[in-house]
Amino acid sequence: MTGKAHAAHRDYSKLNIILTVVTVLGNLLVLFTMFNISKFATLGKAAFIFLNVLVLVIQLIIDVIVLSAVRTHKGKSYFLGVILSVLCLAVGAFGTFTVIKVNQSISSITNTTVEESVSTSFVIYDSEDAFSIQDVNGLEGKTVGYAQSTNTGDLGKNQLNALSLNVSLEEYQDYSTLLIALFNGSIDCAILPTNYMSLFQNEAGISSLLEHTKSVMDFEEKVTVVNTGGADKDITKEPFTVLLIGTADGLSDTMILCSVNPISMKVTMSSLARDSYVQMAGGGYSKLNSARAVSIDYLIRTIEKLMGVKIDYYIDTNFQGVVDIVDAVGGITVNSPVSFVGQNASSQRGHYTVYVPAGDNVTLNGEQALAFARERYLFSTGDFARQSHQQEVIKAIVREILRTRDVNTFLNIMQAAGNNIQTNLSVSQMTEFVSYAMRKANRYRVTDHVEDVFEIQTSRVTGYSSGLPDDGLRLVLYIYRLWNGSIAATRNAIERNINMDTPITKDSSRMSWSVNWEFIVPTISYEFYNEPQIGYEEPSWMKEVTCGEHAYADDNGNCVCEGGYEGDAYQGCTAIPQETQEVQGTEETVVMINLMGRSQKEAEDWLKSNGLRVAVISQESEAEYAGKVVAQSVDSGKEIKKGSTVTIAIGTGPGSSPEPTDSPEPVHTHSYSGAETTPASCEGTGVMTWTCSCGDSYTETIPALGHDWQVVDSVNPTCDSGGYATYQCTRCGQSFTENYGPQTEGCTTPEPSPSPDPEPTPAEGEQG
Repeated sequence: MTGKAHAAHRDYSKLNIILTVVTVLGNLLVLFTMFNISKFATLGKAAFIFLNVLVLVIQLIIDVIVLSAVRTHKGKSYFLGVILSVLCLAVGAFGTFTVIKVNQSISSITNTTVEESVSTSFVIYDSEDAFSIQDVNGLEGKTVGYAQSTNTGDLGKNQLNALSLNVSLEEYQDYSTLLIALFNGSIDCAILPTNYMSLFQNEAGISSLLEHTKSVMDFEEKVTVVNTGGADKDITKEPFTVLLIGTADGLSDTMILCSVNPISMKVTMSSLARDSYVQMAGGGYSKLNSARAVSIDYLIRTIEKLMGVKIDYYIDTNFQGVVDIVDAVGGITVNSPVSFVGQNASSQRGHYTVYVPAGDNVTLNGEQALAFARERYLFSTGDFARQSHQQEVIKAIVREILRTRDVNTFLNIMQAAGNNIQTNLSVSQMTEFVSYAMRKANRYRVTDHVEDVFEIQTSRVTGYSSGLPDDGLRLVLYIYRLWNGSIAATRNAIERNINMDTPITKDSSRMSWSVNWEFIVPTISYEFYNEPQIGYEEPSWMKEVTCGEHAYADDNGNCVCEGGYEGDAYQGCTAIPQETQEVQGTEETVVMINLMGRSQKEAEDWLKSNGLRVAVISQESEAEYAGKVVAQSVDSGKEIKKGSTVTIAIGTGPGSSPEPTDSPEPVHTHSYSGAETTPASCEGTGVMTWTCSCGDSYTETIPALGHDWQVVDSVNPTCDSGGYATYQCTRCGQSFTENYGPQTEGCTTPEPSPSPDPEPTPAEGEQG
């Protein structure tokens, strides 16, 4: 053999080795991909089997071609083998990359044991901003408060021990009561999440006090959180409950308790207000949204305790999760009653940069969908309208997922969910239920609306506004108390949907039906119930406040100096020296602050004192936000040139209107309390009268309750006699009786018995 022949042989040997390695590696990557996607086979078993067989056949053909090329060394055959082996490797690499990404997303979604970074701060307060404590060492000998069962509380106590600081510790129910204790001087320092400012910037009464706080130490540590696993159910055959949680800055901004019956395909969705004042799982009463700050499990146990319903699963998402998932499905379609500029996904309030158009069937992207789900000030029903819109967004997302058949869309959804969602549903449960729902949808009679295969009934747990006064701070913390009747009605609706053991009883009423009748989904929960309301005695400081000269009383009864004045507002304010004002006026720009929740006069005074012009517009809001700023045209923290105009939107709650600009006198802000002047009856409407301390009032109609008939006495008909059923209304006591004739079915008529022959009567004259 010549030297050239030997060289060619050696070259082919090297190429053969490389070609073989590439082919084997491609085979392994393809097999790895096929094995890892087998967990999704339930999404389409027939298609999955066909695809696997097809891939294996193609793989076998490629291997045969490569083997032939290695053996024969034929030019064209060898070139084809190289191309196919490289192609196989590329496909396998892409499949492996995709599978790893999906698996990472799924692991992130379904992992109930997660590691979280918890940022903690030691926060102090001084109304005059003359802080006597300059750093964490200044806490020696002071009283420090923490919220029970929270990671921040535990980490803060550990940090104090590590610093060998001798402090007195006080435990509080939640962050709200902890902050109030800090503000009223019960404690010297509060252990809070580092983002406490954004947590409570919307809290009426508290938000304005946050500006006089500062942190003397911030630190961050990782903690392991273990959430309870989901129930071991076949959710394609067994009804189940799931809690949908929307989390913002560690608090639950959205809570929707759902029940799903896969047999009837009926779903109930019941929203719970975040300000609901309820008993916590650990005892004591607090706002419901604060339970999430402890843990997901704590929130679940609190809602289970409130509703008397076992929660099988949870799905927890943040703001960005909504944005990313809506964008992943290509947008959603909703009915938007008004157009507005709403809040973006930032947790900081005041970022009004998202335009939401008005109209029926408008298409929204992710940011628009989130703004639509978060907006409440534009609607007269406030938070209740927001709850309805949140349910509408969820239904729209489900609709788009059921309609899609694009694999890339599913991959995008999975990636979006992996970054922002947690659940204790297993992968097999999710894929089997999606496959089950799609099979049902494919058989649905209206192919353009496959989402209607689900019968979704929405509601909310209703209640009434109330408050918790704090005399030390001279403020009232807003709370929402729930009707017991609404809780019971919601629980009964869920039980009816998931209880498969309830016997089906014969309806004793006489049924009638007409094709012209429109079916109306029955209401789960009424807006009002004839129950005594738990109110609070109006503190003396709310009834009468005497302020000094050039001062006015704010919404919580505190005296505040007018713009351009300073000093003791209760004794009398003095004018700020002119030279000081002139020096202040030489600045070219000013940093905008958060005016949200402040009274109109307070907001105008700040803007004017900082050399800014003011434009005032009105915007519908809840009664509690009447006369307060609900939107501002310049974000807080942004620099703005002096002389510029800042537009503020003032809430116009029921019966109120915005204060006139440049009014020299402080304008009263209405604060209404309601009472049933005419209770609603089963057949008649009632009247709720809302009255302000100033004497202003308005009335609201309470819808008729409707009869709640129950059988109190009954006798079943028999073959020999009739029966009856007596109905009585549990609300008004009215009753009626419905009578039934004897039973006819299954009865037999007995044969007549022959009568005995009569004795012969003796003839006349014969002896008997």
